[in-house]
Amino acid sequence: MIGMLAAVAGFFFLLFMCASLSREKVEAAVRKQYKAWHHD
Repeated sequence: MIGMLAAVAGFFFLLFMCASLSREKVEAAVRKQYKAWHHD
């Protein structure tokens, strides 16, 4: 559980670092990853 939370926190930290490059591209990546984690 804690390891998963740490992985998610690290993932969003990387997205934050990359946000200045292309916010739209980052948001698209977030949606894609979210769907991958929460697929039915």
